[in-house]
Amino acid sequence: MARPSSQPVITAIYPRSLGNETMIALLIFIVAGAAIILASTRIVHYADMIAERTRLGQLWVGATLLALVTSLPELATDISAVRIDAPNLAAGDLFGSSMANMLILAMLSIWFARWWRNHQFTTVEWLTSIIALLVTVEAMLFIIFDPGLLVINIGLGSILITTTYVVGARVLFQKSASGRESPTQELVSDALEGGSSMETPQIIVYDQSMLRIFTIFFAWAAVVLITAPFLANAAEDLAEITKLGDTFFGIISLAILTSLPELASSIAAFRKGMPSMVLGNLLGSNGLNMLIVLALDIAMPMDSFLQVIAEAHAFAALGAIIMMLLAIGGAFLITRPNQSIGKMLLVATVLFYSFSMYLIYRFTT
Repeated sequence: MARPSSQPVITAIYPRSLGNETMIALLIFIVAGAAIILASTRIVHYADMIAERTRLGQLWVGATLLALVTSLPELATDISAVRIDAPNLAAGDLFGSSMANMLILAMLSIWFARWWRNHQFTTVEWLTSIIALLVTVEAMLFIIFDPGLLVINIGLGSILITTTYVVGARVLFQKSASGRESPTQELVSDALEGGSSMETPQIIVYDQSMLRIFTIFFAWAAVVLITAPFLANAAEDLAEITKLGDTFFGIISLAILTSLPELASSIAAFRKGMPSMVLGNLLGSNGLNMLIVLALDIAMPMDSFLQVIAEAHAFAALGAIIMMLLAIGGAFLITRPNQSIGKMLLVATVLFYSFSMYLIYRFTT
């Protein structure tokens, strides 16, 4: 079912007049975006504290807890977008965010190339990569071939993606718990305990109680949830005002904005000499982006999200898949003695992103 024509809906949340609608929408977009970035940064900080207190493994933290909290802006913003009848804006954010995450991986891997020299890819890292690729491929196929079949008002595509993700996460957890990791895992653990020669800052010992940490964590999460509807409404109006369309605006502006928490946490992880956490965070976030499709299906009963959105999003999904292959391949090959091929693939990832944005602009505006 095609979505109804978009109407300016932001007036339900804040007043505006015809003379200043652009300025008001832009101002609220910037303020709401800044609030989400600030809140997400604090969420990542307290998530690190929780992981430290609970002694969770760093790879598992990156692929699950850190990926989950850095994906919170996408979840809140996209549910808000669907509720204001802007599913294409939500889809653009999801697939655009996955592409932006691989752009982050490529650019930071080039910048922090020295941290890859002694890195050996682990089973957990390869599994995380495979899960992210599989669920994105499934999403792309159901955008093109979705039969519109609903099971308890949930699309068949959402059910398949969720099943793949849950099974993959279970296998991932079992592999992490088994302790069958490469020397890199031990190196990271040693670094966290102060026993490694890596240039890793000493871990700060926090004297805050776990209750206080969790309270502050959920308080910042509430900021994201409260602010997200304003961001989604402002983005919808700006897409209409600028005539760029929900798809392009979601893939470019909204996706980059909601990917800033991943950027901040990945830079912090690289500076601590933990490329494994970077991979877990960015690839785990891509997997969670596709899992958000289930939440969007629930938020729009009687419709399949992947069937309602424009088929142009299939090209964005394909772009995300290609960028994942390039970025993962580049990150792996940059660990080899001859790093030139790996760096070429990482540069190709950046160039492909730019080319994809041009094509999406040409075909969606």
